[in-house]
Amino acid sequence: MPKRLYQIKDFSGGLNNLKDPADIADNEVAEVSNLTFTKQGAIGGAFNMKDDVTPHNLLSAYNTTHIDHLEAGYGLGYFETDFVRDGVTLSVSVSDQDNANWGWKGFNKVLQLKNNGSAVNLTSSYPVGTRLLITAPIFPADSISSDNQGLYTVIGHSGNNLLVDNELIDSATAEADEVYWAATVKGFGTGDKILLLAHPDEHKIDVYSTNTAGTNWEQDSITLRSSATGLNSRVLYHKIDDSIRCFDTTDKNNCKVQWYGWINRRHFYGAGNTTDDNSYLGYFAKDNTLLPPTEDDLTSASTATPSNFTTYPASAGTGFELNVISHTDVEGLIPSGVYEFASTFIYDKNQESLPFAYANTHTISDANNFKALSLNVSAKSPYDPRISGGRIYVREVGSDDEYIMLIDIDLTKGCRTNFSDNYTPWHDAGSSQFNCPTATASANFEVKDFGFITYETINGFASSIFSNALGDQGEFWKDSTVANNRVFICNVTMKDEDSGTNKSTATVKNYPDRIMYSMPNRFDTFPSFNTIEAAKGDADYYTAIESFADRILAYKQYSLDIINISSPSDANWFLEDSKNYMGIEFHGAVAKTQYGIVWVNKQGLYFYDGSQIRDLSENKIDDSTWHSFVTINSMIIYDESTSLVYVVKNCSSDGDAYLYDFKKGNFTFLKDFAHDSITNVVHTNFSDSTNALVGTIDSATTKFYKLHRGFQSVSNVSFKTKDFDFGDVARIKKIYAVYVTYKSSVALTSLFKLVSLDDDTAHTLSGTLAITSDYKTVKLTPSSIVSCTKAHVLLDTSATSANVEINDISIEYRQIYKRDV
Repeated sequence: MPKRLYQIKDFSGGLNNLKDPADIADNEVAEVSNLTFTKQGAIGGAFNMKDDVTPHNLLSAYNTTHIDHLEAGYGLGYFETDFVRDGVTLSVSVSDQDNANWGWKGFNKVLQLKNNGSAVNLTSSYPVGTRLLITAPIFPADSISSDNQGLYTVIGHSGNNLLVDNELIDSATAEADEVYWAATVKGFGTGDKILLLAHPDEHKIDVYSTNTAGTNWEQDSITLRSSATGLNSRVLYHKIDDSIRCFDTTDKNNCKVQWYGWINRRHFYGAGNTTDDNSYLGYFAKDNTLLPPTEDDLTSASTATPSNFTTYPASAGTGFELNVISHTDVEGLIPSGVYEFASTFIYDKNQESLPFAYANTHTISDANNFKALSLNVSAKSPYDPRISGGRIYVREVGSDDEYIMLIDIDLTKGCRTNFSDNYTPWHDAGSSQFNCPTATASANFEVKDFGFITYETINGFASSIFSNALGDQGEFWKDSTVANNRVFICNVTMKDEDSGTNKSTATVKNYPDRIMYSMPNRFDTFPSFNTIEAAKGDADYYTAIESFADRILAYKQYSLDIINISSPSDANWFLEDSKNYMGIEFHGAVAKTQYGIVWVNKQGLYFYDGSQIRDLSENKIDDSTWHSFVTINSMIIYDESTSLVYVVKNCSSDGDAYLYDFKKGNFTFLKDFAHDSITNVVHTNFSDSTNALVGTIDSATTKFYKLHRGFQSVSNVSFKTKDFDFGDVARIKKIYAVYVTYKSSVALTSLFKLVSLDDDTAHTLSGTLAITSDYKTVKLTPSSIVSCTKAHVLLDTSATSANVEINDISIEYRQIYKRDV
C-alpha cells in the first residue's frame, strides 16, 4: 500500500472524555487543558481572567485598599444611570458678593457668573443636559426670587453662559443694573456607570463612579447596619432604572435592605419658600421599608364659619397635620357619625405605604347630618427625599369598611380632593411650615361627599394587611430576579404576622419554601399575600431564582420549579413543571444568557430555552469527572459577546473552569482560569461591549478583573487527540511523520509526541517548532518508524507559559497487509 495522509482539519467537537478515546469523533479530543475550540475548525489558545498586564484582565484604575476582605461569590453590584454620581459645584459666598464684579446673575432663562469682573465660562463645567441645583442664602433687591432656587436643566449655551429650561428672573431692571448674587450651583452631567462593593466586616458598601468630578471610590456610601459586629455580610443586588437594591443574604443578619439611586425632586415648589432644604438632586442611600407617617394628631372642630388653621406637625418629615371642620350651614352628603382618619406616604410617585391612623377622631353631630367638611393640610419640612407625597383617608369608626381617599398630596405640586382635579399649590407659612390651601379659611377644601376611591382601589390590596414592604431590620431574601415589571424574591425571612400586632412588635421568621413578588411597576411593594409556595415540607429550600420568557426558574438544592407567569393576572400563574435533580446549591451556579438560562450542578450543565431543558454536558463529559469537579461553590461566568459559558470549580478556593461554547456546542478545560477567591459576577459596559467583571483580594487590595477575549499565554497547555485506527482497527500501520500547522508564543520543539497504543510508548517527534505569530506547517518525525494498530498525538508544554494555536494535524502512514494477532 502507498503512503497516505490522515488529515484532521476540524477540531470543533472539542473535549469528549466520556467515551473511549478510540470511539470519539475525529473532530474531538480525548484530553485538553488551556486550549479552546472557539475558532472555526481550529484549536485556539486559552482564555484567562488572571493576567495583570493591562489591557488584558486587570482594571487597575478600580483598585481599592479600603476593602481588604471579600465574601466569595458576593458583594459586587453594578448599574447604569442617566446622571453622574458627583456633581460640579461652583460657589460664590456672601463675602465675595459685589454687584458689578462677583457672583451669579439670572435673567430670563440665562445664567451667568462673574469672577472679579470677568465672565466665567460655564459651558465646560455644565454641558447641555446637565441638571442644576441652585441655592442662594441672600437675594438682593430686584434679583432672583426665593422661588427661583431649585432645579433646572441646561438646554443650551450662549457664549460663556447657560440657557436653562425655566425662568430665573424676568426683571429688566435687574439685568440693566447688573445685579449679581451669592449662590451655590451644583450640576450633574449625563451618564454614569456605578460599581458597588460590600465591606462584609463593616456591613457597608463603597460606590465607584466611572464618570465623576471627584474621587472614583466613595467609601461607606451605603450602610446596611450601624453595628460592625456579627456575621459577615453576603450582599447581593437587583437593579431597576436609576436605582439599585442592596440586601444581605447571610442567615440571621441584622441588616436593613437599602435603596440607592438618583433623586431629582423639589418639595413645596411655588410656595415661596426661602430655604434650600426642600430640593434634592443627586444619589441617596435610603432604607427600603416604605414606612408610613408617624404624625398622629389632627385638629377637629364644628362651626358655621371655619377659622384659620395654625397647627402643624410636631416634627419635620413625620407626616401631615389634618385640620377638619364640620360646616353647620353648608349642605353636603356626609352623614353624621364618628370618623377616623389615616395618612400615608407615597414613595417614588407610585409606591404607597400602609395607612397610619390619627389618634383623634372627628364627630359629625346629628344636627350637622348631611353637611360638608372644610379641610386644610399642613406640613413641616424637610421630608425624606424618596417621599413624593401622601394621602389622607377617612372611614367611620368601628366599621370594617376600606379607607376612602379624602386628600391626595403631592409634596411638589400641592393637594387635591379628586384625582381629576388640578393641584392647589402649597402656601409657605414660614419656619419650614406649609399649608394647603392657604392659611385663609375661606380657601379651604370643601368636601361634600366622600366618593368611592378607596385605598384598596388605588393599590390593589387592602389597608388592613400586615405588611406591604420588606426591608426592616432582619428582613431579607436569598436571591431575586426582575421579570414582567415585577421583582421576584425567594427564601424569604420577614416579620411574622403571628408574632406581633404590627411589624414593629413582630419577630422575624424564615420561609425557605416561599417566593414573593412585588406589585407591577412598584418594585419595593410586597403585599404579605403576594406569595408562591410551590412545594412545602420537602426538606429542601430555595437557593436561587432566575427568569426567562415569561417563566420563573426557582432553584432548590435538589429540584427546580418552573412557574409560568405569562398571564397579566397573578391568579392565573401556575407551576408548569418541577424537575428533580436539577437544583443548585449556590446562587452563582445559574446565569441568564441571550439564549436562555444555564446552570450547573453535579449532574450536568443544563440549559433552558423557554420551552425545554437540555443537558449540555451529556455525551461529552464523563459523569464521575463532572461530579468530582462541581462543588457547593461552583459558579458560572457568562460572556454575552462571545456566547461562552465558564463553569468555575469553586469561587472560594479553586479557579479551574470548564468552558462551553454555545455557538459550536463544544467543551474544553481551562486550568487556573480565575483567581481562587472571587466575588459574584456583574456584567458591565465599562468598555464598548458588555463584559463580565469580578473582584478579588491581592495583598490587602481589592482588584477587578474582566474577561479578555484574546488568547493569552498560560501554563499547563496540553491536548491529546483521539486514538486513530485509520479506518481498520485490526491492521498494522507504519507511521512515518506528523505534520502540524501551528502558531506559538514559545518554541514547541520536542513537545509533540506520538503515542503507540499497542505498547503505550510515547515517541518524541523531532522537528523545529520555533516561535511564530503566523501559521507554519512543520514536518515532525519519530526517531524510527512506528508500527501500531492505533495511536494518538499528544502535546504537553508542562509548566511553560505558552499561547498555542493548531490549525490542522496530518499523519503520514502506510497500512500493511498484516493483522495484529
